[in-house]
Amino acid sequence: METILNFNGLYGESGNAVLPDFVHCEPLETRSRHYNWVIKRHIHAYLFQVFCLETGTGTLLIEQQEIGFAGPCFIVIPENTLHGFVFGDDVRGTVLTLSVSYVERLVVSASLIHAELSQLRLIRSGNEPTLFADGWRLIGRISGELFDSLPERDIMLQSLFTTFLATIFRLSYLQNEHGLTQTNRSLSLFRAFLKRVKESRKPQKTITDYAGELDISPVHLNRICRSVAQKSAVQVVQGYFVVEAQKYLTHTSFSIAEVAYALNFDDPAYFSRLFKKHTALSPKQFREQAGQSVSVLA
Repeated sequence: METILNFNGLYGESGNAVLPDFVHCEPLETRSRHYNWVIKRHIHAYLFQVFCLETGTGTLLIEQQEIGFAGPCFIVIPENTLHGFVFGDDVRGTVLTLSVSYVERLVVSASLIHAELSQLRLIRSGNEPTLFADGWRLIGRISGELFDSLPERDIMLQSLFTTFLATIFRLSYLQNEHGLTQTNRSLSLFRAFLKRVKESRKPQKTITDYAGELDISPVHLNRICRSVAQKSAVQVVQGYFVVEAQKYLTHTSFSIAEVAYALNFDDPAYFSRLFKKHTALSPKQFREQAGQSVSVLA
């Protein structure tokens, strides 16, 4: 089974899972030029991206397909979606990257937006020039706000991100842009596995149980996880609950024990050991470190 290139963070960067409210914005050409305008097929764990191409041309690489595009356009890349690019050296634009947990928090009450943006999409300028121009203006405002230090920046960014995601949703909906085909069997099973982990919210559920629900063997499920995430199935499950715990530690005043019980751990001590195993920090240390940041959106 072929190993899929996987990044917890941005392309070419190694490290642990990003913070729950991670946000990054950079010129599209910066990273692309560093890699000679070729971004190999890969996936991102925990990250949602929108490539905002202003000018220039390129090719989107998805599984066995190659799709040409030209600016202006938006390309929506959900988490765990196999994709790559070959850009022309004249390409100019912006790449917006948000942690998936932050996107989910922004659109928690907007199921249509969440569903629409959970698929890989290439949105061309089409017949909605005013709405498309709105999207570009929002990208400019987001970029300016991120690199400025005005009062209540986080509140302003939340508003801008929500409006931008709603604008992308409308463009996709009005242009009837269907999700691009994703047929990789391993990735499909991996996403189905993650969906069941999220829905079950049972850290004690066995890999045999998950494999049975997917109608595959535990050995096959482990092989898929190694191929896609370079982790065992158990590590994928544990990683999900650690990321969920980071949300509670960042956004609530729950005690460590209360966080453990909220995530259906019967033993807070075991939860704390598991958290430290994955992050190299105890839950208390993680909360203190997150609290020391001037802003998790920096």
